[in-house]
Amino acid sequence: MANAFKIYLSALVFLFVGTVFVFNPFSAVGTFELPKMIVLLLAVGTMNILATFYIGQKFFVKLPHIYMWMGVLLIGQLVAFIFSADHLVSLVGTHYRHQGLLTYIHFILLSLHSYWFFTLFPAEQTKIVWRWIVGIGAGACVFAIISAFIPGTLFSTAFFEQRIYGTFGNPNYLAVFILVMLPFVFFSIDLKRLSKVGLAILFLTTLFFTGSRTALLVVGAVFGVYWAWYLWFHNKNGFFVGSILVILSLGILVIISSSSQTDNAFWERFSWQDKAFTSFETRLTFWQAGVEMYLDRPLVGHGQDMIQAHIMPYMPAHVQENDLFYVDRVHSEPLDMLLMYGPLTVLGYLGFFGLALFGNKCNVFVADKYWAILATKLSIIMLSLFLLINFSTITTNVFLFFLGGYLVSQNTLSKKH
Repeated sequence: MANAFKIYLSALVFLFVGTVFVFNPFSAVGTFELPKMIVLLLAVGTMNILATFYIGQKFFVKLPHIYMWMGVLLIGQLVAFIFSADHLVSLVGTHYRHQGLLTYIHFILLSLHSYWFFTLFPAEQTKIVWRWIVGIGAGACVFAIISAFIPGTLFSTAFFEQRIYGTFGNPNYLAVFILVMLPFVFFSIDLKRLSKVGLAILFLTTLFFTGSRTALLVVGAVFGVYWAWYLWFHNKNGFFVGSILVILSLGILVIISSSSQTDNAFWERFSWQDKAFTSFETRLTFWQAGVEMYLDRPLVGHGQDMIQAHIMPYMPAHVQENDLFYVDRVHSEPLDMLLMYGPLTVLGYLGFFGLALFGNKCNVFVADKYWAILATKLSIIMLSLFLLINFSTITTNVFLFFLGGYLVSQNTLSKKH
């Protein structure tokens, strides 16, 4: 089993490193996803072989009932594929997203492997995964900052209003990745206080320069609610002092943003001007078109990565006539899933991750024992909030399904003990 653990861990590290750092060196933006899909197939394929030939009968341990929801998700995916107008696209995905049926099957398998990994191997061994995750996240932040100064077009911030994006091809992709990483920095018991402070500054600085307002709001809201909850039950004086400081800080930010005038595209994103709401107005247009498109085919979806092929007739004239618009997502993951995969997939998705989040009754305030569970739950919550008005990527789904499998394993182990 020692060799099995090493191979399993190596495959997971390869998956995390690959889906974060591997990119297409011949494309400036957009098509960074293909290499990440290839990494996913190779890593999960390796784990499939390992589980079959090295772990033996332990590979076929009885799965908890929660995986029935993953079965519902898979059935929904298969139905969407069957009724798709283009089976090739629905199998491998479009060149911008690569989230076809093949990719989604590997997400499901990854969740199973995560469950088996944390169930079969002792916690003293598996805890190294969290160190790898923090280290990979830090490396991604450093590279994103450095790459903004590399000459040429590959990482040029000119593509996105001076916003950094590193190896992710889009600032929002980097921002949501940082959201997933942050709780593992803040709550890790393996990091010393100085290291935590340094890493927190690195992650938050990188997040700020992605220019993602949604990500910044999510971080503030989730951690604000968590710390308010914690202080209310453990230190009421700290709660009231913290509340006053937060209110004062928000007031100062509103005053600064409402009075700021700038010609810089990046800083303008944080000013209280009409232009700052352009992206939200565009999203409203996309959501309306998405709802109309969904109502025309509400039961089976249009097929994996098939939004771009069908949505334009539902768009207003100014979008249809503007060649700059390439609409293959409506910027809301739940609505995107309904459009592409249909209600069965969404039902399975919500059932699995909902039960994974709330099925464990352990006291997450016992930091020494449950810090990884707390960090995982906050990661999934922040990711879910972000995706309400954005869309997923291969990297975000890799971490989402991996963390979901981890939570299920801990729910199962807690019931045994």
